[in-house]
Amino acid sequence: MFSLIAALIGLAFAGAVVFAVLLVVATVLKLTFKLVLLPIKLVLFPVFALVCLVKLGVLLLLGGLIAAVLIPVGILIALIATPFVLAGSVS
Repeated sequence: MFSLIAALIGLAFAGAVVFAVLLVVATVLKLTFKLVLLPIKLVLFPVFALVCLVKLGVLLLLGGLIAAVLIPVGILIALIATPFVLAGSVS
């Protein structure tokens, strides 16, 4: 019975060692990829910044366009509705 428990403990220890080794390998690979991809990230960062700036400009342009269309429409609706509002308030 003791030999089975000892074998189980030995197997658990071996599994823990293998798991620790896999964690170390994964960490080293992650660090390696970060170091390899860092120059690419640094080169592409201005491109991403330019894309974000253009995106912001387009969103501001669309917001201004929507405001430029909706404000005159609102004024027109107010001008059309004014006689009906006055007539409704008189009677």
